[in-house]
Order: sequence, then C-alpha cells, then structure tokens
Amino acid sequence: MKFNLFSAGAIALLCCCLLSSCYKYQKDIPYASLRGSLIDAFTNTKLDYGTVILKPAQLVNGSIYIDTSGNFNNTRIIPGKYTIYGAIANNAAFTSDSAVVDLTGGTPQVDLKVKPFVSIQSHVTEVTDTTIAIAYTIQGNGGLLPSRHGIFYSLTTKPTAKSYTGNPLSYVPAPGQENGSFTYKMTGLTAHTTYHIVVAALAPDNILNPGKNYNQGREMIVTTGVVK
Repeated sequence: MKFNLFSAGAIALLCCCLLSSCYKYQKDIPYASLRGSLIDAFTNTKLDYGTVILKPAQLVNGSIYIDTSGNFNNTRIIPGKYTIYGAIANNAAFTSDSAVVDLTGGTPQVDLKVKPFVSIQSHVTEVTDTTIAIAYTIQGNGGLLPSRHGIFYSLTTKPTAKSYTGNPLSYVPAPGQENGSFTYKMTGLTAHTTYHIVVAALAPDNILNPGKNYNQGREMIVTTGVVK
C-alpha cells in the first residue's frame, strides 16, 4: 500500500511538473506578428470586411479579421513561413492574391490585393434629424452584372444582407441600372441616433459565388442631427 501511495504521489508530482513546463513554454514562446489590409485591386481602396487565412494554420488566437478601419493585426502567431490570402468565410465574394511571409522576426506589413466580384464606393452627402442621404457607385467586375443592390443599416456595427434580411432597401435593379452611380435618402429615422450603413451588391454567378455573399462598401457611421 505504501508503495502504491508513493507511486501515485510521484506520478501526480511528475504531471504537475509537465503541466508547469508546458505553461511556461506557452507563456514564454516568442510569438510572431502580422499586420496589413485587403485592397480592392480595381479601386485601390481598403475593404473593411473579410478575414486573412494563414497556411499552414498555426494561429494561436483565432482568425485574423479585418477591422472597421480596413486593417488586420495579429500579435500571437507561432513563428514560421506562411502563405496568406484573403477570404470571406468559406465562400469569398472576391478572388485574392496570395503572399508568402516569413514570420520569424519583426512585424511584416502585407497589403493583399483582392478582386471583388463587385466594387462599391459610397459616402454621405446630407444629414438631418430624421434623414441621411448617401451617394454610391456599384461596378460589377469582369463583366458581371449585379443582380441585387442593398443599403443595409442598423444600430450595431457592420450590418449585412444576412444579418438584416428584412431591410426594405434591398432591391433588384432595373435593366441597364445594374452598374452606375446612384443616390438614396433614408427617411423616417430617429433624431440623434447613430446608424451603421453599408451599401452592398450581389454577384449572381453561381459558380464564382455559390454562397451568394454580397460585396460591401465601407461602413458609414452617421448620427442623425450631426451635419457631415
């Protein structure tokens, strides 16, 4: 019995030492960093949606998401050489260039060129207590004609077609109006309220875009009653 108790105690002590060593290694590991942005190759502007994928996958704290400023930054990557590319979930609404990066020292800045199925640019032109007017351009790339336009808005960040499906501002453009410059005035809004607005368009190609993901313009954050 004494021998068994001693053995159990020794095993427990050994396990504690191993766990302590693993924790110390995890704590002291010299993580690598990576930062950059996704750039629309057609308009040379930043996208503020999407993710950056690393292969082989050696990320420590999850995917690298694009923030509202159009940048990505991750400071906890296991050092090594990676191929990186841009993606939107599993069904990207763009094709992406790739880049090979050596993350063994420093913090590389990588601006990846992506080719959206539809390029969108938008800006606010007028704000009152209850209205917001916007101007926007929609351009299908590679001969694509967007089958649906959308102006998605909410009181929380980054509204999308899938998170705000009841939006009445989603519509099928008239023939000949799939691409071009447009204006729209949102009315009946609540005074002194901050709205998050995204202009989007859907590329209809079932082969290129089987997930029916919308391309999006940059998020516009507007407070009614505050003149822009």
